[in-house]
Amino acid sequence: MNITADNYKSFFSIFNKEIDAVQTKGNATVVEALAKLKETFAKKERGSEILLADNSVLKIGIVGQVKAGKSSFLNSLFFNGENILPRASTPMTAGLTVLKYGEENKFVVEYFNSKEWQYFVDKAAEYDKLIEMGKVQNPGFNDSDIEKMYNIDSTKRSAKEMVTKCNRAALSNVQKVSKKEEKAFEQYQELQNILEDYVGANGKMTSIVKCLTIELRDERLKDIQIVDTPGVNDPVVSREMRTREFLQECHGVFFLSNSTQFFGATDVSFLVNRIGSQGIGTVVLIGSMLDAGLMDASGKYHDDLGNALEYVKSSLERQYRANILTSDFNGDDPELDFSSGIGYSIAQKGRSRWDATEAHVVSRMCELYPSFFDTDENIKEMFTDLANIDGEDGIRAKYLDGLFKANMDKIIRQKLNSYFGNASAELSKVFDAQKEVLETHLQNLRNCENPEERREAMNKLLSAMKRDILSIINRVDSRADKAVKDVMNTYSMNWNGNIPTSVAQITCQRESTFWGNEKSFNVNVEIIDNNTLATNLLKVVFDGIANVAKEWDKKNLEIRKFISDSINDFISEQEKNDIENKIDGKMLSSVLNDTLDQMSSEATIDVGMFKNKAESEIDELMMGCDDISTVVGAMSENQARIEIENRVRKKKNEMSSQIRDYLNGLYSDVQKMVQKAKESSTICIKEKKDQFISHISEEINKKIDELEVQIKNRTENINTLTEVINTLKTIQKKL
Repeated sequence: MNITADNYKSFFSIFNKEIDAVQTKGNATVVEALAKLKETFAKKERGSEILLADNSVLKIGIVGQVKAGKSSFLNSLFFNGENILPRASTPMTAGLTVLKYGEENKFVVEYFNSKEWQYFVDKAAEYDKLIEMGKVQNPGFNDSDIEKMYNIDSTKRSAKEMVTKCNRAALSNVQKVSKKEEKAFEQYQELQNILEDYVGANGKMTSIVKCLTIELRDERLKDIQIVDTPGVNDPVVSREMRTREFLQECHGVFFLSNSTQFFGATDVSFLVNRIGSQGIGTVVLIGSMLDAGLMDASGKYHDDLGNALEYVKSSLERQYRANILTSDFNGDDPELDFSSGIGYSIAQKGRSRWDATEAHVVSRMCELYPSFFDTDENIKEMFTDLANIDGEDGIRAKYLDGLFKANMDKIIRQKLNSYFGNASAELSKVFDAQKEVLETHLQNLRNCENPEERREAMNKLLSAMKRDILSIINRVDSRADKAVKDVMNTYSMNWNGNIPTSVAQITCQRESTFWGNEKSFNVNVEIIDNNTLATNLLKVVFDGIANVAKEWDKKNLEIRKFISDSINDFISEQEKNDIENKIDGKMLSSVLNDTLDQMSSEATIDVGMFKNKAESEIDELMMGCDDISTVVGAMSENQARIEIENRVRKKKNEMSSQIRDYLNGLYSDVQKMVQKAKESSTICIKEKKDQFISHISEEINKKIDELEVQIKNRTENINTLTEVINTLKTIQKKL
């Protein structure tokens, strides 16, 4: 039967009774497997209850990468542009903040617990070890050089920052159970001062804060809840889990993407895998930090704000259309709009209260578009328009009040249907995993006669394997180097050389051949269609890097398979010589593969970073590609037309040559990325070889300990496992 909002309570009740009936048998393996099942079902049941209990509350997420302007956007919507929510400057300071209605103004902070904090301490230690190793090998390198050389991931870098910045007073709040602290406030200025300590870039408590909840006596928050999430790839794992939990409950999102690196591969992946997969059907995509996009366009449109704005918006829309069409997103296409959050703050506060960042933005816009930002009145008007928050067509009225609040019941209902519609398939996967665990253990229990003899044989085999494993790992480098060469042999950027054009009428100026007077005339020419050309080039580059990443993934799996196969061949050879069947090759292979999975997860190519870089470079390449000099010398009109046509033809040839040079130049960049991935892969395996072997030994002894206990009542335990497996099959059929 399908799990629905109406039957989920009875379904989980029946499930728990059936599980409890077999879980009380006392078999440790059964208890552990069924506990995992019950934990998963409990989470799904809690999620169901939360969705239904908050059926009258619309939950809206503010999502996007770090520095996409999420906090500025929220400050514009709810705090009149005041910097109440501090701007996150690093992944470490990007907190999870909940805004909700309350009868009194207060905020509640939740700190990381000791187990979560220890994770950061361990990751920081891994960072230090890599830095130390890098400096031994390269004495002249600084930390930043070594980070790049080893491609140290953001999890380790953020953990190092968090641990380094955490003082003794803050650390006292890290306790076994996550500590919560509550503070009341009257004015928003009080809240601003409080938040600087808890989520500010240099806050005393910033390192240890997992989540903030702010309750406001604000009628606009009645019936809705707003959550400002960390970046889309939050390196802080426990905070990332909290964000995932929220997205399971979320009904809609404002998705902010920086206008200077708009809607690239990382954003598309988040939309597909984290938003669409949670049944969130209402998405507003905001091209944020519009002021930064206009600064980038000023080289082409100096002091021409209207055309610059049109150019930036059309470029972003083109980028959006190209990527949404090639994505696997299942929901309705997101609504697209644009905003400058900091612009709203500038317009609302006035010159005397601008902070350093705001003053810098104003200064740059005055420099680049002087005719439009020449007086305080014009500055306020222009930034109000760029913010796009107020007014009938502004973001607040159009989306927050219109799209979200006006359709609240419909949006909540869609979310419920999606949540319960996916529940059966998700739970069935969990059943399959735990059944496999129990069936493997059942087979081991049937085949094992003397656990101590098996332990002795397995440990002896592990001792012999150690030499073999070290020999295999030492051969990984040469295989990885060959893998890099093989991947680069598949590299290609298959551009067909076509330069798309569109007919445009341009006005030309010539010097008369008779009287020397300047004369103008119009001519229709086919100029370069930079939007279409950029879209085509992006597809060429995206397809090229996607193919390289795909090939590297294959090669990396081959390296992992080489290690696995080589060790498994050794295990098989030992099993053949094991006349008394004391060696459990299947158990050993299972532990080996699990260990490899845990230790080879850092060898991927950062496709998102490459794509973002390519987008910026291609936009720069396109600047001016449709500009044709329209002034000619002393010649007849016919000669002038021919001259203009020649210039157009020359422009196309120049652009064709520049594109080929650019695509050829990408080879070196791609090769460096593959090399980095290779180094990450081999460093991970070589560094952890001792840990690799000890982990296998620990897991094997643990499993034999379990067998030793259970074999004393072999028949009873076999019957228990068989009964439980059959029970799980019966329950699974009901999903």
